[in-house]
This record gives sequence, C-alpha cells and structure tokens, in this order.
Amino acid sequence: MRLVRFAERQVLASLVSLSVLLRFPFFFRDYIDKDESTFILMGQAWVDGFLPYTLLWDLKPPLVFLYFAKIIYLFGKSLLAIRFFGAVIVGFNGYLLYRIARNHTSSIYALTLGVLTIYFQSLFGSVQGVMSEHLGLFPILLGCYLLVENRNYFWGALLFSLGLYFKLNIAYGMLLAFPFLFFQRRDEMKQMIAGCILGGVLATLITGIWFIGNTSLFLESVFYAPLAYTKATISQQLKTFLSLLPAFILLAWLFNRYPKHRFYTLFTAGVLFSLIRLGKVNGHYLIQAYPFMILLIGILIYKLKRKLSPQIVLILLVIIPIETYKETWDLMQYHENTGYWYNGEGHEIARFLKDHDLDMKTAYYTDYHIGYWLTNNRPLIKVVTHPSNIERPELFPFMRVKDSTPVAVLEELLINQKPEIIVAKSRKNFKDTVLESMLANALKQNYQQIKSVGSAFIYKRK
Repeated sequence: MRLVRFAERQVLASLVSLSVLLRFPFFFRDYIDKDESTFILMGQAWVDGFLPYTLLWDLKPPLVFLYFAKIIYLFGKSLLAIRFFGAVIVGFNGYLLYRIARNHTSSIYALTLGVLTIYFQSLFGSVQGVMSEHLGLFPILLGCYLLVENRNYFWGALLFSLGLYFKLNIAYGMLLAFPFLFFQRRDEMKQMIAGCILGGVLATLITGIWFIGNTSLFLESVFYAPLAYTKATISQQLKTFLSLLPAFILLAWLFNRYPKHRFYTLFTAGVLFSLIRLGKVNGHYLIQAYPFMILLIGILIYKLKRKLSPQIVLILLVIIPIETYKETWDLMQYHENTGYWYNGEGHEIARFLKDHDLDMKTAYYTDYHIGYWLTNNRPLIKVVTHPSNIERPELFPFMRVKDSTPVAVLEELLINQKPEIIVAKSRKNFKDTVLESMLANALKQNYQQIKSVGSAFIYKRK
C-alpha cells in the first residue's frame, strides 16, 4: 500500500512539474489573453475591499476572481505567483484525468492521457495564461472522479456546483449528463438526489455568502448577464455548429458504442452546445472539452487493442511543445537585449510611465490593460474593466449603467473623466467606427503622443 501511495505521489509530482515546465516561459509575458488581465484587476479590487461587480465588472462568476484575489493577497503583485499556481492547477487537472482514465485503461495509457490533458491546456493558442476554464476544470474533474467513478454523490455534486461558479456554461453539460446518470443508476436515485440538492445548495451558499447584503447584484451579474451575452445570431450559431460538427459526429458514435461512458459523451456534447449558443469558438473555450475528448478517444484506442510505442510517444511529447521552445528562445533573447525578464507592451508601458513619473496619473487603456495593475492604477469606470465591454451595451444594465450607449460611455470617459494618460493601439481600437472616430478626435484635440511601444501608443493630456 505504501508503494502504491508513493507511486501515485510520483505521478502527481511528475505531471505538475511537466505543467510548470511547459508553461514557465510564459510566466513573464504581460498578457496572453485579455481575460486574464481582467481577472487580475477584479482580484486586486477584491483585495482592496471592493466586492466583484461593484467597483469593477466582468462577465465571469465570482470564484474566478477569488482565485486571483487570494494569490494577490498572499504574494502581492506577482504575475509569477499567479501563473505558477495556475500551472500547478493544470498539473492537477492532468492527474485527475489520469486517475479517471486508469479505471478504464492501463496505467501507461492513463498516464499518456494525463500528459496530453496538460499539453492541450498549455499549448495550441492563447491558453498559457490562467483562464477561468483552467480553474473550473479542477472541481469538474474531481467531481467526475468522485461522483461518476466512486459514486460519492454529495462531494461530487458539491464540486460540480462549485465548477459552475467558475464557468457557468458547464450547466449545459450537467443538464444533459446528470439525467442520464440518474436513469442509469436509478437504484441509487434517493442518494443521488439528496447529494445533488445538498451539494448544490452548499456550493451556492459558499459562493453567495459574499453577497449576502446584495443578492440582486449577485443574481444579475452571475446568472442574468451571461444569458444576455449569449444571444448570438442564427448565422453565427450555424457557423459554430459546422466547425464543431466532426466532434458531435464522433461523440454520437462513441455514445452508441460505449454505453458505460455516456456521462462523459453527454457532458462534452453539452459543453460544445454552449459554444454554439454563444456563437463562437476560441482556444480557451475548448479547454473545457479537451480532457473529456482525450479520455474518450483514449478509451476507444485502448479498446481497439492498439499498443502504444513508448519510443514514438516520447518523441511526439518532445516535439509537440514547439510554442514552449519558441517562447523560451524569445525570452532569453529579450533578456539579453534589455536586461528584463518581464516582456510585452504592458510591462514596457508600465516601465516607461514609472521612469517618467507618470504612473500615478489617471489613465485609460484601450488595450494592454494589465498596465493598470502594473502601475497601481485601476479603470476610471467599470464598463472598461475589460476593454471590449464598452461595445457590449446589452451588458450595461447588469453593470448598473442604465439607459446608456457605447457613445455616451466613451463621452463620459473622455470628456468628464479626462484621463491624463491614454494608451491606445496603433491599429483600430474599436469595431464601431463612431467610437473609433470619437477617440481619434479626442486624441488629436487634447492629447500628444509621447511614446510608441511596440504596437501601442502612449498619449499625455495637453
């Protein structure tokens, strides 16, 4: 027994170490995805004493911001700490997939699938930052291990419910998969219903207790706002469906072939359906589906009695992380040329503002908004916590910005708030031509460009 526990600890340590190594070169980037920078701002505001959705606002459930707030509270303003612990969570996700897969395949297959889970959460697009999908996968995978594999319905339901407060769209997967599980295990119906009710209620209490004096804010921001945001056009939904059609065909075939694993096929189909409702797919959205697709395809290959060649697997695992190798080379070159490890426009802008005693000035970032955090600043109005939210008027009511338009919000920002510094992109800042024209006119009349940094321009008020 001790030998088994030692072996398990070694597997866990190896998978976490692999995750850290794959992701380490990206620890020093200013930002990899705009969402991560927004989460950092939301977490910092929480540390400063402002609950989510009050001073600043973003379209994510509160447990995402709690992760960032806890890391900032414990380690200060450290991107290294935020991304290191994010890498640890990704490693744990790989380990949990390994533990699930080991119940259905051999240990070597399961370990390979765990490694691939880490790869797909760390490579292939802008997924090297700490995203809500990474954080939400941990309770979901642990919930699968406890609820589906070990029939621990209370803890499994609690973890799935906590996963909802990281990524609300997993509700689609739960709505498909849980009824099937109830039917499949109808002899245990009472235990399952009791466990799910208790787990769901407790998770909601754990999350909602922060908003006990403002439940309307909690309900509007966490539940109603995502429903308003997901109103994609039919053409957008059709385009997304067609891009995901091969995955749905594969899932339908696996559903029919392997009845024992239908919970996982249905859950994955539900998550992918949520992307159709949203009307778009990008790299980090698919993080939620990757582990389950890897698990199901791995089981399929195992059932077909396909042997894994250790040499070929090892060669592939060494070759695949091209992005990590490239980022490592770029990081070393950047350090050699500048003497700094932290790189990207966000860091360079912050260094310039600090060097010229401009870091304490009020600022508006149309992009590179990690700069607020790096200069001990914050957005002037909650609408631009995430820079693109200014072009999402359907979300304004949930920010408590009623009877307003994007033009009115930008006027408030430029004319009334009068930021002393504006950081804008050298290319187009807004999709809306009216907003773009307003910004261009304001910069021309009231600001002078004082620096260009990569693809960013820094303007100072005249």
